[in-house]
Amino acid sequence: MPLFFHLLISLAAVGMVLASIGVLPVRKHPLYYVLSFQLLIYCFIAPTYSIYSSGGRGTDLGGWYLYLQGLCLVVFLPIFLISYRTAGNSWRRRMGNSTLTVNRFRLTFFNIFCLISPLAYLLTLAYFGLLFRRIGHGALSEAYLSLPTLVFWSVRTYDRLLLSLVLASYITFRCSREGRQRKSAWLGFLLTFSVQVVVTAINSRFQLMNTFALLWLVSLACNVREGKKYRIQIPWQKVVMAMLLLIGLNFTLNFRALWQGSFSETFDISLVYTRVSSTGTDDAIEDISNRLDGLSLITKMAPELARTGYSHGSSWYPSILATFGYLWDPEAAREVKASMGTSPKYSLMYEYAGISLVDYPSCMLTDAYGNFGVFGIFAAAIVLGVGCAIIQQLCISPPTRLFFVVGIVAIQIITFFEGSFLHHLLLGWFQSLPALLILYFICPLEAVRVRCSVSPRNHHSKISTYGTTHSQRLYSRI
Repeated sequence: MPLFFHLLISLAAVGMVLASIGVLPVRKHPLYYVLSFQLLIYCFIAPTYSIYSSGGRGTDLGGWYLYLQGLCLVVFLPIFLISYRTAGNSWRRRMGNSTLTVNRFRLTFFNIFCLISPLAYLLTLAYFGLLFRRIGHGALSEAYLSLPTLVFWSVRTYDRLLLSLVLASYITFRCSREGRQRKSAWLGFLLTFSVQVVVTAINSRFQLMNTFALLWLVSLACNVREGKKYRIQIPWQKVVMAMLLLIGLNFTLNFRALWQGSFSETFDISLVYTRVSSTGTDDAIEDISNRLDGLSLITKMAPELARTGYSHGSSWYPSILATFGYLWDPEAAREVKASMGTSPKYSLMYEYAGISLVDYPSCMLTDAYGNFGVFGIFAAAIVLGVGCAIIQQLCISPPTRLFFVVGIVAIQIITFFEGSFLHHLLLGWFQSLPALLILYFICPLEAVRVRCSVSPRNHHSKISTYGTTHSQRLYSRI
């Protein structure tokens, strides 16, 4: 198909997302736009540029690119928007409004945990050679399986806890009173954030960008709660953060492409190297677009799926076995992990595309379509829309402290668009359960019910809290 139609569909998708700003303001619904932006990148912008740079790859695949982009435009985007609005309105009516306050006793323990645990985690990774965990690296699974049991579970749990600690410590800082309490909360946030940036800059450009995106999301919600008006401004802090993000992205690409076998040998050249490439191309934009092309694998599987039928969930079994198989067949679970076949996409691409690469670009629609076709795209849109609405409300106006902790942990699951559909439905929640329990016991934030009274003169809502001060309020209802 001519590139013109791909551009037309992509522009229509961008226009649809921009048009929704009139109904869903960005400052009140940031999580919706974080996910919408990922969808635009993975399913429209990156695939279209990949087709352009490869001289019309969509034509060679019989127009599957165009078909899948059309499905995303007419099925996924509208269903995602409708389910998000419906679930969000229903949740707010049922749960009411609340705010967050800081428990002083737990705050002390939380700050100590934030000061000690990130450094212990970083030192553990360095000691066991896991600071750089290259995706698709053959020795990675062996390194994990050779770890002592306690170290293995500690590392895997903290992998999913660290970003939650970053977000929780930032919100705690915003809720804390001026003085020593606020300074200690800031120090805890700064240390957890620094370790998160170091680990993600070395290993995952997506996680690095996701860290900054979620911090922006939480900061925006904090401003709304505190009554600060949203202004388009570029203070020096944001400039520095943007520069750090770009430097980190460049370093991540170089570090992964120029791996010399050890951290020390690779670090120096990764900082100064100017050619950004992880696939051997000289075009940095082409390389990134190929990596972010979430439809490429689906188009390669689509002809065989159309001929033989969809997987109907059978591709999920190895992933479920790798996660839960230790309960009934530990040896089989270890074999799946050793072969690095822990994602449903591996079964699908082996069976339907004949691809044996350990790491191939994909997104949550890969196994959704591979298992259920159009109905999978429909189901993924509903799961993402409903999950996005509820999780955002749990972070902003949680009924209880437990709901707040669930929201902070779940926000990583819902924004991991590169993850599988099964990850969003089941695996991500189970794998994050230990992190959720730890955060619940150490989180210093408490949920407090508020009531809104409307002034007859100006019709502005006034929030009354029980036993809280103005500096302890985080957001107003959105």
